[in-house]
Amino acid sequence: MKMMPFFFFLWTILSPGEPVSARSPLLTPEDLNRPVSWPAPQTVPVTRQDAHRVAFRGYRDEDAVRSTLPQLYGLSRGAPLDLRPYFEVKVANTYADLDEDAAAFQLLEKFFERKGNRPYQGGIDGFPETFEGLRRRAGLLLARVLARNGIKEASEAVLGGLTPVTGYEALLIAEIYMLLGDGDAVKHHLVQASGKSDGHPDSRWGHAFIPMRGIQIARAAGRDSLAAAWGAGFIRKGRDAEIRPQWRASWDIAARTLDPGGPVPKILIDGTYEGSCPGFDGDIRVRLEIEGGRISALRVTAQAESRPYGALTVIPRRILKHQSLAVDAVTGATVTSSAVIAAAEDALIRAGGGKRP
Repeated sequence: MKMMPFFFFLWTILSPGEPVSARSPLLTPEDLNRPVSWPAPQTVPVTRQDAHRVAFRGYRDEDAVRSTLPQLYGLSRGAPLDLRPYFEVKVANTYADLDEDAAAFQLLEKFFERKGNRPYQGGIDGFPETFEGLRRRAGLLLARVLARNGIKEASEAVLGGLTPVTGYEALLIAEIYMLLGDGDAVKHHLVQASGKSDGHPDSRWGHAFIPMRGIQIARAAGRDSLAAAWGAGFIRKGRDAEIRPQWRASWDIAARTLDPGGPVPKILIDGTYEGSCPGFDGDIRVRLEIEGGRISALRVTAQAESRPYGALTVIPRRILKHQSLAVDAVTGATVTSSAVIAAAEDALIRAGGGKRP
């Protein structure tokens, strides 16, 4: 990925103005460069093992994730040189997962300003083993931040400089094109990801998480036939093909996504509706409120997730903000994110007068 030509182009088109997407409220390019109130940095001596510990401290909920920001931010500036690149991208990723897009954008800008290869300890918290892989991960993160704010040309410019190396990277690119509303590009990259299980942060379960999330992305992009083709072999293996909850939760969500009980209606009836979907550790239930034919509120009302990383509050907020199920997942919470989306779809179908059998 050649960063200097890209950033010259990026800054050319990131002049003040309205984003391409009509969804609201979104950040404009000018907003992405507004001053950010950074946390007081907390820096402590760290080893590779300490880095794992810091990374996993925010697994419980959104408040726990936010509590990691001062230390992550401090370590992105003061960790040993071979650990610093990891923390630079990790803190940007954390801000992005919390929808703090201006902070994520500015941190990624600084990351890419540093030229050449740098000392790097890879493989922490599911991050790439090589520095070049870390640069690709950072590029994907930047494209994601731009895409979900409707800044289409800049996001596509980033993606144009990236070639996916793993199935997971192809899946992430498909997800970004879903945010951009480009169904053909979604199809192209899901085909690239098909049958590949490599690159997922949880390497043991890429064979379950990648197809499950791919099915959901395909349907959100209006590519139902691709979702069915992706899902045929996955569903045929059966829920009991593997006994671990990672497999069973992925299978349940995929099955629900492929047979949601009807299409998401174009006209929503005002009222309050419930929806549910199996999650990682039991059913996730949501309550949806429709007012004036639009989603006015969405929240999780029951769940037993053990490692949601903020997805239980972040995903409903994204669906409400964009008035759409075509939202990106929270890093480290593929199953929980996808289950919340599927539960919201269940409620939306009820809001249109339908219901699951």
